[in-house]
Amino acid sequence: MHRYKIGYRYEYKVVKYLRKLGYDAWRTPGSHSPIDVIAIHPVAKRILLIQIKSTSRNNFSLNSLPREEKARLLEMAQRYKDYPEVSVELWIFLRKQRHRKVIDIKKELLSNM
Repeated sequence: MHRYKIGYRYEYKVVKYLRKLGYDAWRTPGSHSPIDVIAIHPVAKRILLIQIKSTSRNNFSLNSLPREEKARLLEMAQRYKDYPEVSVELWIFLRKQRHRKVIDIKKELLSNM
């Protein structure tokens, strides 16, 4: 399957999952931003900015991203670090294990400061 289709499938899956949890959620295709999905929970007043990756590598992490992509995500996390209601996250789907790993990039950023 083409990488774009795989990415689309996981983005759509995340949007559907978040909508079931009460979020207003949508994909940001073609935005050229580091964010694939934006979700807003109107009751919990929570905003999720999510980068989605799908991989067969078990050890994939924030450091596995290309330098520029990682830098853009860290820059976004830095921009919203004083807003507790905004989360900047990396969701990694480990295809072989059928498992999702979520990395809170703001926490990573603050722990390295």
